[in-house]
Amino acid sequence: MKISQMSELLTVMAAIDNREVTPLTVGAWHEAIGHLDYGIARRALAAVRRDPNIAYVEPRHILVQARVVIREDKRAEEKLAASKLPDHKPAPLPVNYAAMVAAGTDPVAFALEVAVYHRQLVAAGYSPEAVE
Repeated sequence: MKISQMSELLTVMAAIDNREVTPLTVGAWHEAIGHLDYGIARRALAAVRRDPNIAYVEPRHILVQARVVIREDKRAEEKLAASKLPDHKPAPLPVNYAAMVAAGTDPVAFALEVAVYHRQLVAAGYSPEAVE
């Protein structure tokens, strides 16, 4: 994060705990946590302030919570990526739909009609693995 962002983060902290924000303080904090993304540091600060066991925020508190924020972001990204279906087109209706319905009570006849539909899907460009 930039020095100006570090100053802003400390100013937000000062609004709660009345710490003095000086160029020396900003520099010392920047040396300790300046490698963090500002947005992550802000979210980490918010989480730290909700912790009843922390009365006065120190750089180590922000660092520990930043790791948690980064892990949560990574999990959320992975979950989102896993939930996205690949681009797909809806499957066409079976050309043998009436035959499938008629064969519905005969498992062998129905399986044969399903096989016909599978061939139709593969011919339409659907992967054989996706059809199975």
